Amino acid sequence: MSNSETGPIIGKEKAEEINESLQKMIDPRLFFFCNYTPTPFTPGPGNDEAQILVAVQDLYKFAFDSTFVFKKFIIKEASPDAKTALDFIETLRSVIDHNQSKFNGFTEKNYLKKYNNFFPENNFASLYERLKEAADTLIIAAKHFIETKSECENKEEFVESWIDETIKWYSQTVKSSIFWGVLIDKLGYCDDSTFLNYFIASEYLKTVIKIGDEEHSLAFVLERIKNYPDLLDRLENKLNAHFKANKAKIIGEVQKTKKSMDPQNTVSFSKCFYEKLWKESVKKTINSLQGTETLLPQSLFNKYIDEEFYPENYLMDWIVNQEWTDL
Repeated sequence: MSNSETGPIIGKEKAEEINESLQKMIDPRLFFFCNYTPTPFTPGPGNDEAQILVAVQDLYKFAFDSTFVFKKFIIKEASPDAKTALDFIETLRSVIDHNQSKFNGFTEKNYLKKYNNFFPENNFASLYERLKEAADTLIIAAKHFIETKSECENKEEFVESWIDETIKWYSQTVKSSIFWGVLIDKLGYCDDSTFLNYFIASEYLKTVIKIGDEEHSLAFVLERIKNYPDLLDRLENKLNAHFKANKAKIIGEVQKTKKSMDPQNTVSFSKCFYEKLWKESVKKTINSLQGTETLLPQSLFNKYIDEEFYPENYLMDWIVNQEWTDL
């Protein structure tokens, strides 16, 4: 490997360039890569092992972690070279980042076998050249895919399938933190992740019980949140912190509800919201995107939260200032 090698194996600018081509040639709302960012570390000259490790991580981010497009679309019609490149990257990353043992059966033995074939005799120079070739192959495959789809007859149908896949991608457990992260940033709570479940559940409840349409008792609220321990915990803490008069009675009601929960029926309110309600309601926001607005989280999620959540008016603030009819 040459000591002159510096910088990431694929820079952030390349991913942005491909995104721009996609938006210009197919649909301005779409993205190919979701904020791909290379590892912020450049190994020094002669540090071949570190350079290999960083290159593998960045290629995995580029091909898998920041996008669903290679795996969902391109792999089905890609050239043999592109498929080999994807397999090459996934194998290296699996062996480097995950425990693999020949004693754990066929799958892990197969990863180890392929890894040894890719990396004979610790030849770092040869391996890094293969990594660069894989990077070039994937960039070519991405550009070719965009050009091909820009000329397809059923482009509108293809765009809709891309949007559906984007929603599914965001809805994976491992990717749902993107939405929560944007929400936390917007609310200004960056030091306590437990606020996340609390506020999501609060806003979902606001739509369920239709605050302002009629008077509701504390019992009414508790009945609707009895299977959500995360929300009950937050409600108990909020009430304990804010209520002066009648505090003991209210806290007692919350604690009694918690004790009566059936453990078999408890769920996370945020999980319920994200997996059921969000997938449908976000489509309305997507259909309203215009101009430079895209499906990237900094655009889509900020607009969605503004439209659906009104962060300045939370259910819990309403609860602690309510004149309860049953006290």
